[in-house]
Amino acid sequence: MFRALCCGHVPVDDAQLLIVFAAPALVDDPAARAAALAVLDDGEHARMQRYVFARDRDLYLTMHAVQRRLLSAVTGEPPAGWRFVAGAQGRPELAPPRAALSVNGSHTHGMTMCGLARGAVIGVDVEQLRNDTPISVSDQFFSPAEQAAIRAAPPDQQGARFLTSWTLKESYMKARGLGMSLPLDQFTIELAPGAPPRLHVEPAWDDGITWHFEMLRPTPNHLAAVCHNAGQGVPVTVLPDTWATLNATRDRPIL
Repeated sequence: MFRALCCGHVPVDDAQLLIVFAAPALVDDPAARAAALAVLDDGEHARMQRYVFARDRDLYLTMHAVQRRLLSAVTGEPPAGWRFVAGAQGRPELAPPRAALSVNGSHTHGMTMCGLARGAVIGVDVEQLRNDTPISVSDQFFSPAEQAAIRAAPPDQQGARFLTSWTLKESYMKARGLGMSLPLDQFTIELAPGAPPRLHVEPAWDDGITWHFEMLRPTPNHLAAVCHNAGQGVPVTVLPDTWATLNATRDRPIL
């Protein structure tokens, strides 16, 4: 079910789907922090300051700075030049005329994730594995099939199974741009050994698009999911762990 991190099966310059993981320790370095703060726009600075705890501000700063640098590495444009607008459900989207690019980000304790798609739409989510995973949430909000699959797992595996389902569902809702306005029980992501996750959507919420999923394991303590409509078999290229650090202070990031 999980794919090991690698640099994909195509030259990175030609990759249609790109993923970067970065720990918030990236901005512990004074030069990297200053460079990250310099590329955020006024709205991002304001949203970052709304977080009460410094650790959450660092997660936000890391994710948004890395996202801008990933965009710049793909296009050659400066990281500070990107502008974002709110979509119909509030999802940040690139301001026109960048319709051919889609970006999405996520962060959790100890990890951030940025995804970029060329000529497709992408949604991503990363979660920390926890000993106190609230699997009872699935009984309240997940589809009956997902509830049954989680409860059928051995007790010591139910938490990981819940988080796998949660991460996949989050990536799909974010790819759709609907967030929590899409009821969690109105779609099922079926997990079967040796097969990719398979989506089943209730007709009232089906957009007619074929969505594809991939699970990643950036660290032993984190799960991540990618949802995209780039097509079956299009590889997800995960950039090396060193990418974010090497590009943290570059005026012109490179792949």
